[in-house]
Amino acid sequence: MMKEDVLPEGWEKTKLGKYLYLKNGYAFKKTDYVEKSKHSYPIIRISDINNFTATDKNAIHTNYIAKGFELEKNDLLIAMSGATTGKLGVYKGNIPAYQNQRVGNLKLIGKGDSQFRNYLMLSLQELIEKLAYGGAQPNISGKIIEDIDINLPPLPEQQYLSKKLTALLDEVAQTKQRLEAIPALLKQFRQSVLADAVSGRLTEEWRENNELSLSDWIQSNVGNIAKVETGKTPSRKNQEYWENGYIPWLTSSCTGLPYVNFADEFVTDLAVKECGLKIFNKNTLLLAMYGEGKTRGQVTELKLSATCNQACAAITANNNLINNQYLKLSLLKNYDEIRKSASGGNQPNLNLTKVREIKIHLPSLKEQTQIVQKVETYFALADGIETQVNAALENVNLLTQSILAKAFNGELSAAWRNSQVRETQGKV
Repeated sequence: MMKEDVLPEGWEKTKLGKYLYLKNGYAFKKTDYVEKSKHSYPIIRISDINNFTATDKNAIHTNYIAKGFELEKNDLLIAMSGATTGKLGVYKGNIPAYQNQRVGNLKLIGKGDSQFRNYLMLSLQELIEKLAYGGAQPNISGKIIEDIDINLPPLPEQQYLSKKLTALLDEVAQTKQRLEAIPALLKQFRQSVLADAVSGRLTEEWRENNELSLSDWIQSNVGNIAKVETGKTPSRKNQEYWENGYIPWLTSSCTGLPYVNFADEFVTDLAVKECGLKIFNKNTLLLAMYGEGKTRGQVTELKLSATCNQACAAITANNNLINNQYLKLSLLKNYDEIRKSASGGNQPNLNLTKVREIKIHLPSLKEQTQIVQKVETYFALADGIETQVNAALENVNLLTQSILAKAFNGELSAAWRNSQVRETQGKV
């Protein structure tokens, strides 16, 4: 490992501005913007830089020719202001094209390896973000960037490091891509488990061992096996309903989680009394009745006593007929069908009648218990894998910075330098 402040032979400690300079963009006016056409040119803005790439796919256009501000393919662009200050992207769009004044262009001075430049700037990205100033809307100047200290290897070593880093970081990217695909597979797995649970496939062997048949299952609906109610929203104008309240009051936004064990808002005893609010016990299921996005049809389970607003259906299972957890997984399985049953125009909604009409395929209580246990086992397995994947992704993200650090302190190319010395000595 290289000692601190001791550079490898041939390397130099210098300022970034000795290696490249930052070319500012052109300050286009709104009157310069035109519709995209064969005779217009893209203007690259901060929003056009993503995932280390800059494109003209969604760029605004101009027919104004800003001489001296033209982009070239593979130019390295950097966001100079805003929440994403320091964001980098290699330009892959059409030319001619221009950058606006909030985008900088990092141009090499003299000979150099452009790919090495890209990796060098990627390694400095976190530092640039820290050097940015301005609070909520940070900015950074070309002077600050050019004044950053860097360790610069000679050109042949830059070229070697470019190839080495490309190979290593490609492997890291492929690994990350494979890991990022796993949560979607686990989601499919969970849906498959739920489908097998409510269809009876999950307990086929159990039924055989207990001399039971799938024909013993009956078709029912939520209204026959559970109590379905809803809540209200106390008047916001009456502070006595809200101020110093301690009774949890929930909205449909809480249904995005499997369980609810906290509340963002609370109401008073007076609100409960005068507004006729109902307090729902632990294990009550809440189903979202409103919402065009993902919300409508979502189900959660209370882990605290609470009341709710009118956008939620509170479902209390009749434990003599249905296992609460079996009811929950049945509702989870039927999410898409529940959403489709909503009525209305631009904002389709469910109502208590439609919730009560939700169909439930109902086995015996003993078989429901078996189903719930199997689902919990499979879900615990999926949760364990997901935890491992998330940990692996964190390590992969750290690995990129670790590889870059080794590259720019000389460790990654140490063997290459030694081979060059031996080769030189062999020719003497």
